[in-house]
Amino acid sequence: MSSQTPNNQSHNTNSTTNTSVPPSIDRFLVCGLGSLGQHCVAALKQFGVIVNAIDIIQPQHWEISDLSSQLNQLIIGDAREPSILRQGQVQQCRAILIVTSNERINLAIALAARLINPQIRLVVRSAKENLNQLLGKQLGNYVAFEPTELPAPAFAVAALESEIIGFFYLEKYQIKIVKRQIQPDSPWYDRPVYQLNNRHRKVISYATNYTQLLSDFYDWDSDELIQANDRIIYIEKPEFLTTKNQKNLIKIT
Repeated sequence: MSSQTPNNQSHNTNSTTNTSVPPSIDRFLVCGLGSLGQHCVAALKQFGVIVNAIDIIQPQHWEISDLSSQLNQLIIGDAREPSILRQGQVQQCRAILIVTSNERINLAIALAARLINPQIRLVVRSAKENLNQLLGKQLGNYVAFEPTELPAPAFAVAALESEIIGFFYLEKYQIKIVKRQIQPDSPWYDRPVYQLNNRHRKVISYATNYTQLLSDFYDWDSDELIQANDRIIYIEKPEFLTTKNQKNLIKIT
C-alpha cells in the first residue's frame, strides 16, 4: 500500500467473496499487499484460515502465484477510513496485520481498527520501539515488528498466537517458542496435552487456569484435558518457517 491517498476511494471485491461464513471460523485482515503483505497472506493460508485484504491500489505484481485467488475478499481503498475497514470485515476478524511501507499510516490504521473492534489483535509493521511500547499499553493486544529483523511469516504467526516468546535458529531450521492461552473455540480445547506433540511441535510447559506455569518442564499429567484459559508453552518448527540461509539468533523482547 502506498502512502498516497486517492481523491475518490473505490473498492473491488473478487467474485469468490463469501459473506455467509460463520463468525466462529478464524478470519484475518491484511492491510498492504506489497511483498511483506503478500507473504503474510501466504503464511496465514497455511493455517487454513480466511484472509481478507485491503490495499490503496490494485496490486500490479503478485510475487506468489495464485495468491489473489486465495483471498476471500480484496478491498481497494484507504484502510485508515472506518468504512473501508468495515468492508474488510474488521469487526469480525480475529487479527489485523498492518504492513504498509508507511509507519504513520500503519499506526493510523491500528487506531481506527481498535475503535471498531476492541478485541482485535493488532500486528503492526513499525520500528518505533518507544512508541510501540506505549501503544501496547494503551491499546492492548498489540504487537509491532520491524521486517528487516524478522521474516514475513513471523507477522502471520504473531496474529495467530497469543504471545511469541522468541525465535532462534538451529542449523538451517527456525524454531519459535510460543506461550498460548487456550480459548473455548480453540481446536486444542478438550484434547489431552500429549496430543499436541508432533514432529514439528513439542509442549514444554503446561498449566491449568488455576495454577502457575510450571518452572520444571514436563512436570504435568500429559493425559489431562486442556480447558479454557489453560496456558501452554511449546516450541515449534513449522515447515513454512524453515530458513536455510539464516542461522543467527533472533530475540524478541
